[in-house]
Amino acid sequence: ETLKDVFAYSVLYCLYSFLSLSWFLFLGNGLDTYQSQFLELHQRLLYAEKENKKRSRELSIVLDAIKLVVAERLNSTANHTESQNDAMKLKMSNFTSKLPLHLTNIYYYLPHLQEHENSLYPNVVIGQGRIGVSLVMGIPTVKREKQSYLMGTLNSLFYEMSSEQKNDCVVVIFVAEVNAEYVNSIAESVRTSFPNEVQSGVLEVISPLASYYPDLSNLKETFGDSKERVRWRTKQNLDYSFLMLYAQPKGTFYLQLEDDIVAKPQYFQKIKTFALSKPSDEWIILEFSQLGFIGKLFRTKDLPLIVEFFLMFYKDKPIDWLLDHLLWVKVCNPEKD
Repeated sequence: ETLKDVFAYSVLYCLYSFLSLSWFLFLGNGLDTYQSQFLELHQRLLYAEKENKKRSRELSIVLDAIKLVVAERLNSTANHTESQNDAMKLKMSNFTSKLPLHLTNIYYYLPHLQEHENSLYPNVVIGQGRIGVSLVMGIPTVKREKQSYLMGTLNSLFYEMSSEQKNDCVVVIFVAEVNAEYVNSIAESVRTSFPNEVQSGVLEVISPLASYYPDLSNLKETFGDSKERVRWRTKQNLDYSFLMLYAQPKGTFYLQLEDDIVAKPQYFQKIKTFALSKPSDEWIILEFSQLGFIGKLFRTKDLPLIVEFFLMFYKDKPIDWLLDHLLWVKVCNPEKD
């Protein structure tokens, strides 16, 4: 029995050892498998983290790009709004400086402008926006059936000017036509004939919008003038008023000219010297020609009042007659003169 017991114990021990070894090997293989899976999982996590950082950087770049676009649009919108506000303020400021009347007054004289407010502002075909000069010269011009004298007039004016005098004046050509092709043809002729004056800003070309003019087809015929003559003189009153208002903020004095004149030698210096020698509160008009409205010099600060008077009666009389009436109202004593 003892031998049997020893044998049995030996068998049990061997079996136990075999099972223990098998279990250990099994556990070892399991640990290796888990360790391998853990390492694989760790590698995947590292890769995922790396990819996540990469995607985060890419997303950050995209977000920054979106923010930049949004910021630019917001800034553009803000600038556009600010520009619109500034433009409106400037427009209203210019309107006030050019025409210090209540809007209802303007609408009373030209009621059609209630629907065309922008018509009070010119189409600036050529111009550098020069201001702060001593003398502004206004030259209205219309389409002539035969010959135009405009280029000859400009040659005469600039020929008698020194470089210093050119820097102290502005010559404004008001093309009183609404045909764009004709206006552009005048502008092109001016650019070709006077490139230096255009570049320097001493020479400007403007025109009105068609909506500036009221209906001129049903005007009352007066003083024996034909219907066409009444229409012509009425439009001329509106043209001169428009030109004066545009010129008003540009300088100290305004000289009314026409497109068919010849300038005398040293005219610029003589006019400026004479005007500056007169106390500013003792005159409203200085005459340098006896022909109609040509050669009339005004202080620009007086132009709004003068234009208001013209607009009150623009349908009634020619502009040189209206100027005489204005002088009588402002200067003459009815009990003595």
